[in-house]
Amino acid sequence: RASGTSNLGPLTKVEELWRRSARYGFESMQELQNFLRHFHGLGALLHFPEVEELRDLVCLKPAWVGDAAAAVLTAKDKVFQGCVRHVAELKERGMLHMQLLTAVWRARPFARYHEQLVSLLQALDLLLAWGHDKQSQLQTPRGRQPATDVQKIYLVPSQLPVRPPREREVDEVASQDAVVLYFDFHGLLRRSLPTLI
Repeated sequence: RASGTSNLGPLTKVEELWRRSARYGFESMQELQNFLRHFHGLGALLHFPEVEELRDLVCLKPAWVGDAAAAVLTAKDKVFQGCVRHVAELKERGMLHMQLLTAVWRARPFARYHEQLVSLLQALDLLLAWGHDKQSQLQTPRGRQPATDVQKIYLVPSQLPVRPPREREVDEVASQDAVVLYFDFHGLLRRSLPTLI
């Protein structure tokens, strides 16, 4: 990394990098794109030219995205004012409400990059958008407005439950003559779920 990039912050535009890199010997935008692809492959930076929302952005501090993801993953163990129900839903069902996400990322390093962080976590398959058809089932009764950004919901694959709660399991078995089997693939299905959907 060039010493001049230290004041760019965690995210910067490709255009800004191009403007700064020209003085370091980059001769074309294609050369810069090759550089970004190479160092993305090494994990030194994050650049997703195939994702529309992220095409023009470069994350120079991948650990910063890791910290944002860690804040989401540890939210289930914390108490956020006004989000108690949402914390429980994250813990029990792996569903992350936008209101909780806003509370989690209220800290200064994440607050101003909220939209970009959501896109980055989706590109890394750490968050999945929960579609409008599914959100409509979770909305308030008829006559109310469709889900707003505050009501938006994401799935956190690593937080999806491994098996149903014990009491539901007993009720299901008691109501029918069946043998219930649970397969635990040690997280394999949860990790591959984003690519299957």
